This record gives sequence, structure tokens and C-alpha cells, in this order.
Amino acid sequence: MLIYGSKAIHLASVKPRTGCCPNCESNGSITLHVYRRHSHIFWIPLFPMGKLGRGHCENCNTEFKPKKLVESHKQAYLRLKSESRGPIWQWAGLAIFVCFIIGAVVASNVQDKRELEYLAAPEPGDIYKYKVADGLYSTFKVMRVDADSLYIMDNSYEVDKYSGIYKVDKEENYMEPVYGVSRDQVLELHEAGDIMRIER
Repeated sequence: MLIYGSKAIHLASVKPRTGCCPNCESNGSITLHVYRRHSHIFWIPLFPMGKLGRGHCENCNTEFKPKKLVESHKQAYLRLKSESRGPIWQWAGLAIFVCFIIGAVVASNVQDKRELEYLAAPEPGDIYKYKVADGLYSTFKVMRVDADSLYIMDNSYEVDKYSGIYKVDKEENYMEPVYGVSRDQVLELHEAGDIMRIER
């Protein structure tokens, strides 16, 4: 279950010496507070959502939204709000997400480079995950290699989703016969996007 919500944290407070409480008219009794809200998932802060504030009268214990304060308190609140800076940890979730995306891109680039190396120098035991006709997916296994060809053994099973290939990529599913395909043909399949991944 995804737990999403928001939370406000206290940033700063100030108590002006002048200005009356709108409720009890006590002078100098209002303390102004500024908070910054942030969204969170599983209590991990994602990003700030803006600042909010309250005025609190210490005499009558009443709280006021900024728009209910007297003009001098409103101006003091706006100054406090503009000067208050929230903690950087409120951006933690967004930073983690950006790092995850960067890591995924780097990993993908490393994988792409490795697969080009595998294509250039195939070895017995390499597993090619590929797209079969009609949107099905399967694998074949390299059994031996010569200068022009790969000699492969097909997987006997196919799946209808690429993510399900792991279910059929089992040693007992590779069956005779072994037959040859040219390296050029394998390169064409890779360039066309029909070879999804090569594992060694």
C-alpha cells in the first residue's frame, strides 16, 4: 500500500513588540510562526510544497491565519516568510529519485557497451533474449562459434511478455537440433531491436 501525504515543519518565529491581538486586543502578545510543507511517500520527504503561517496570541491563546492579523503583523509575517529558509532534507526524496534515474541511465549505457562487445566476440554459453514473431519472446543459446557463424540451440518455449522470459530461460528447455546462423544475421536482428538482451 502506497502511503502518501504531506507534513509541515516549523521554520521560524518572531514576536513583534507592537500590534494588537484581533481577538482580545492585547498589545505585543502575538507570536508569528512560519512553516514549510513537504510531500512524502512512506514518510520519506519528496519536495517542498510552499510556506504557511500562523499568529498565536499568548494572552487569549487564539490562533489566526495571516489574513486575519492586523496590518503591522501581516507585514512582519511576510518579512519573516521571505527570510525563512527550509532545510535541504525536504528535497531528499527528489534527490534519491534523480540519483536512481542517473544510475539507471549509466547502467543501461554500460549494458549496451557490454552487449556490443558480446556481439563482436560471441562465446559458447551466451544467452540471447529475442523477440519472436507475433509479439512473443524467447531465447537461444550459443553452443559454438566460428569465424562466420554462431551455432545455436533454441529454447523450446515462448512467453507473451519480455518480463516473463526468466520463467523459460532454463537449461532443460534448450533442445536439439543445433544449427548455424550467420553473424551478419545476428547483427541485423540486434540493429532491428529484435534481440532484446545478451547475457553471459
